[in-house]
Amino acid sequence: MGVHEYPYERHVQAIQDESYNNGYNTGYGNGFDNGFDNGHSGGVTDTNDLYAWLKSQNRQSDILKAIDDSDFLSQLFEEYDEWKRNVEVNTNNNLHA
Repeated sequence: MGVHEYPYERHVQAIQDESYNNGYNTGYGNGFDNGFDNGHSGGVTDTNDLYAWLKSQNRQSDILKAIDDSDFLSQLFEEYDEWKRNVEVNTNNNLHA
């Protein structure tokens, strides 16, 4: 191929496409990894908080039951979330009293 036959536009487009694909794939992969890591660590923190709350309520048997029963674990999370909302409301009411 001679110098005059060099497909410059096609070459530039190929480089742009490759750069875009590399950037997209890297960004997507990093985003997925970050989301997974954050979700995992958040879930661990939430579960530890729930178990600490149950322990403070002398409900260790519920912790053991939740390990084997995901539906029961979900119920405990709902109960814990409701308790946290009530604590927050009571705290806010005491601040404005």
